[in-house]
Amino acid sequence: MLDESFLAATAELYYPGMGTENVAPLLYSLVRMLKPRSCLEVGLGYTTPFLARALCDNDREGACDRALLAAETLTPAQRERVATLARGHFEGAAPRPTRLCTVDNFALGDFSDHQVLRVLTATGTAHKVELVRADFAAALEGIAGDWLPLDLVWFDCGGLPDAIRFLNACWPRVAQQHGTVLLHYTHFRYVHRAPGGERETMLIDPLVSELKKRQALPGARFEVMSLLEPNKVHQSSVTMLRKLPPASCARRAGLQDEARDLFGLEVPPLAPLAPFAPFA
Repeated sequence: MLDESFLAATAELYYPGMGTENVAPLLYSLVRMLKPRSCLEVGLGYTTPFLARALCDNDREGACDRALLAAETLTPAQRERVATLARGHFEGAAPRPTRLCTVDNFALGDFSDHQVLRVLTATGTAHKVELVRADFAAALEGIAGDWLPLDLVWFDCGGLPDAIRFLNACWPRVAQQHGTVLLHYTHFRYVHRAPGGERETMLIDPLVSELKKRQALPGARFEVMSLLEPNKVHQSSVTMLRKLPPASCARRAGLQDEARDLFGLEVPPLAPLAPFAPFA
């Protein structure tokens, strides 16, 4: 968990201009929820120990859950926990180890690998991380074997051309079973003329615009969502792409027919999802 001692130990990696003060705990929560085995981070720094801590906490949680599933006697609270678990997730061959490959060419000079390693050691998470000093293109070529497929990828490096090149190279290596890629700083400040003077707004960048258009095409096997911090104009956004297996793709049957066939329920139709309008 993200206790006071962890936050104190990681504080030296925090730089206000990087814009990751909210992204780091978001990544922690996503890893805790999605339970990835193989993670890749491009651009190490404040987020690195948060990702590593989440993997450690997932390991501890998994060990506790396995013990509960094997136990003969359970408390009422433990029985409730067991009732929520997917037994198939814990059965079969031993899963791949949980680990994080974090890549940086250190061109910006904001951090050193020794500084990050010191923080990882202080937080007890260094064993989860493999630090690679390289450009992302070279690093991706070296990711093979049981590192693949990649379950979660965090890209916080370079500009728009770099993000496009990275996504082109990385996407085939991402797991089809809900593999997730997160891109940092995907909105930009746009100033335009308007009645009464200039106005500014935050626009999605051309890559995210293209991804949203492709998401809307028939047969798309991924989904896109962006999160924007409204109080910032720089380093203020994260866009998430998630691959979709068939079971997570939209089906042809209508809402009411499916509710009836799957659950025996009669449900009202869903109204059009119109833009916000003040209620009378």
